[in-house]
This record gives sequence, C-alpha cells and structure tokens, in this order.
Amino acid sequence: MPRAKIIALALVLLAAGAVALLWRGGRERQVAYSPVEGAAPPEEIALGSLGPKYLTQAELKRLGLRLDLNQVKYLKGLDPRRWALACERGIDCLPELDPEFESVLEADQWLGEGDLVLSVRLGQQARAYPLRILAWHQVVNDSLGERPILVSYCPISGAGVAYERPLADGRPLTFGASGRLYNGNLLLYDRRTGSLWQQLTSEPVAGPLVGLVGRLKRLYTDIVPWGDWKRGHPGGEVLARPKAVRIGGKKAPISPEHYGEYPYAEYELRPLVGYGVEVERLELRRLAPKRRILGLEAGGRAQAYLRTDLARLGLLNDWLGEVPILAVMTPGGEARFFRRELAGSILEFRLEEGKLIDEGTGTSWSFDGRALAGPLASQGATLEELPAVSAYWFAWLLFHPESDLFSQ
Repeated sequence: MPRAKIIALALVLLAAGAVALLWRGGRERQVAYSPVEGAAPPEEIALGSLGPKYLTQAELKRLGLRLDLNQVKYLKGLDPRRWALACERGIDCLPELDPEFESVLEADQWLGEGDLVLSVRLGQQARAYPLRILAWHQVVNDSLGERPILVSYCPISGAGVAYERPLADGRPLTFGASGRLYNGNLLLYDRRTGSLWQQLTSEPVAGPLVGLVGRLKRLYTDIVPWGDWKRGHPGGEVLARPKAVRIGGKKAPISPEHYGEYPYAEYELRPLVGYGVEVERLELRRLAPKRRILGLEAGGRAQAYLRTDLARLGLLNDWLGEVPILAVMTPGGEARFFRRELAGSILEFRLEEGKLIDEGTGTSWSFDGRALAGPLASQGATLEELPAVSAYWFAWLLFHPESDLFSQ
C-alpha cells in the first residue's frame, strides 16, 4: 500500500476511534482521547522517525511505554534544524518539585522588590511563582481551586505560561521537561503517553496525541516584579522554596540557599541565543532579541506589546484584526487584555480616577473584567479575558513571524 494511503488510513482510524495503544509493564492498554477544537488538520501530520529528537527507547522504558520509534506522529512543519538537545540526560533532567505555598509576608523575607515572579490567576485566586525557583525546575504540576493546572517557565525563551491540564481516563496528565528545545523554547512531555508538547503554544508536536488534541486552555499569566505583585495581591499565595525535590523518582533534600539568585541573569544580557536559533535572520524591528514583550493572539492574528507602552498609556482601546481589544494596566502593574465586545456592542473604555469606565453606559468595571456599578452591573456582565504570554521578543517572532508590534 502506498505510504500516503497508510498515513491517511491511520488518521481516519484515529479520528473515528481516537484510541492510542500504549503498553505499561508489557500489557496492552487502551487510552481514549476525544478530539478537541484546534487539533492539527490531517495534512499537517506525518509519520516516521525523528531519531533522538523524539524520546529514545531508554526514555520510553523509564516511562513504562513501548512505541514504534519508526512510526512517530509529528507535525509536518517542524524544522529539524531548530530542534536542540538542551540536556544530555533527556527527560526529567531537572528535579521535580511538589509545590507548597506560603504567604506574601513569608515570601517577602527572601524575595527582593525587583525579583520577577510569574503571576497566575484563575477566577479570584492569584498565585506568584518566583522565577528564582521556576528557572531550576521549569515545570510545576499544580492545582488551583479544583482545577489541575500546568505552570511552566522556559528561561531560554523567557516564556512563562499556565494551562489547564487535560484529563485522560478521568485523571489529569502530568508533565515534565523533556530536555529538548524547539525554536529555543522548552518541549514538555506528558508521562502518560510520551507526547512532546510545545511550551509556548501548548500543542502536542510529536507522539501519540498529535492530531488528537489541540491547544490547551491558557490561563492568565504575567511576569512582574515581586514588589508590584505583593502590593496588588496582599492575600495571594506564593510558591515556597522546596525543602526536597524528586530526582529519578527519589526524594532528595535541597537547601533554600539554592534559590539565592536567578541563574540565567548572565544569559539575559547576551544577544545570542544558541540552541539552533539564528537571531540575525529575524526581523527584530530595532528591538533587542531578549526584550520582554506581551504577546496576544485573537481572531487569527498576533500582536506584541511593550510593557513600557502600556504603562505609559494606562489603557488602550485597540483592534487585533477584527477583534476589539481592551488592554489595561492594573494598579498592581500587571497587564490585562479583554475582548471589549458585549452582546454585539463595542465598548469604549477610559480610566477615571483609578476606575475603569465604559463610555457608552457609564458602568464601572473591575480590572478583572467584572461590571461593578451601573447599568451593566445589574446584568452581571463580564468581559471575556484574552490571556497573553510574556516572552522574549525573538521567541514570539519564531512562533508568530507575521506578528504585528504595537507602536504608540
């Protein structure tokens, strides 16, 4: 049978049954996944060998999985030259932590005003994950409220993200660092199927789940100085320095002094990236490659914003393609983006004495998109939030080469 027909038949079977056959301990085991919106179209999927770019046989054995490494599914558009091995030990080369949290007062004893933290919010719950900790571990399998979430930071691309973790057989997937990079960005892997996931875009790019699931649901995140975050969230929770970590499944004690400083400070100052990234080929538009931006996707378009511009404006009624956007800086110094369309009407906002007001109805709004007082408050109106990602400019461009750059 021609190779094209074999691939087509395989994809039809996957779409019809959405069944991945995995083995644990030598026993066949079926795990079903339902296709979700955003899954890669069939013509973008290939089958074949990726060599050491995908997991090795030894790594699969550590996970209790047996897969045919000559028939690995992957996104066809991947460029092998942009794939890099960042850690010779492969999967779980970074110690895993079991997250514990402390109060703002406790964290203030060891965090400085300018130390950066990854701010994660879900509903009314807010947490800070210090980059001093995340840079050493890069992946945190956590829960916020009753929702299992994935928090991740890639120090090479500067990308801090949080997603809802998907369920398989009613249990949330757990993720780890694969020891591999693509476009200078961390490739995660899930321990259930051995699929590789792109950290910045949250989609599986190689392994059993390619074509079965699309992008994970992104949560609100921003990377801000600790001094700003603690003033904006005095009752928030902060990831505490672990007292022990897991290496190869075994717990080992670790000293808090290990997190005394940010380990990639020198890397941030160098223009070069390495890991297969050729910065000189990018249209940087006079921005430094490691300038931190806020990247937003909506309506099939992408745009990057500089925090300095948003801070200067305070509030911006913008458009991203045909999507009306509200960008606003909170009193705590965090950037928030919303769709400023409600029941078919386009709202125009202004800041008035520290309050967010829409011009049409005079309704006042909170900085998390809830109508507080006025005509729309009685209707329980809320704005749809559009989570952005904080990352280095070069990384955003590699995944969104068509991205606009907002200019005041």
